[in-house]
Amino acid sequence: MRDVAELAGVSQPTVSRVLNQSNSTISISDETRTRVMAAVAELNYHPNVLARSLRTQKTQMIAVMVAHISNSFYHPIVAAIQDVATSYDYDVMIANTDHIHRNEVHFCEAVTRRPVDGVIMVPIHLRTPDLAEFITRTQTPVAVLGDQIDHPQIDVVHYDDQTSLANATVWLANVRGHRRFGLISVADDIDAGRRRVTAIKRTLAQLGLAIRPEHVATETSPSTAGNGPPARFSRPVMSRRS
Repeated sequence: MRDVAELAGVSQPTVSRVLNQSNSTISISDETRTRVMAAVAELNYHPNVLARSLRTQKTQMIAVMVAHISNSFYHPIVAAIQDVATSYDYDVMIANTDHIHRNEVHFCEAVTRRPVDGVIMVPIHLRTPDLAEFITRTQTPVAVLGDQIDHPQIDVVHYDDQTSLANATVWLANVRGHRRFGLISVADDIDAGRRRVTAIKRTLAQLGLAIRPEHVATETSPSTAGNGPPARFSRPVMSRRS
């Protein structure tokens, strides 16, 4: 920064205010800003991110945790996060947990050791008590996508999947006239999958219908969920007419 200041003919604090787009009450003319940015370009200067974070107590980094980055469900989510973060001059760090509980725990531990300005996560195994402990340790703002987490310091974005599936089941039965139902679901130990299966079975019971056990297939590894049902599950279920 000293070299930039000397080349631009200004003080180091002025260079800092220009580069950090400071809201200081000290006015900086457009001509001074132009000289500083020209010096930055000529010297190919890059601010020391670590030094800036120590000074401002901000990292300009958002950590994102998803269950499986190859799952097409997450592609538009990650892209949108990246676009918005970039527009605010934030970087994004993405962690892939592969639906493994210990990887979700490791993500929280990593963020505790290497602070970030915010966390966006799609947890599969972590529940409200786990996330409450994480927030207590880090005081990091957290947003959870796609799950029902009840905590006053956690922002949650999710849709009512139970009502949606109940409505879809009623439509299939009453509008389309279907009476034999099959079900392809994720593992029973995943809350979201368990909620959805419960909603479907409850709705069918209200309609006087049921799913036969042989018409149910469970994907024990949910990494392909969202990419369409695996053929080894969908074909056998759909071929059972009895």
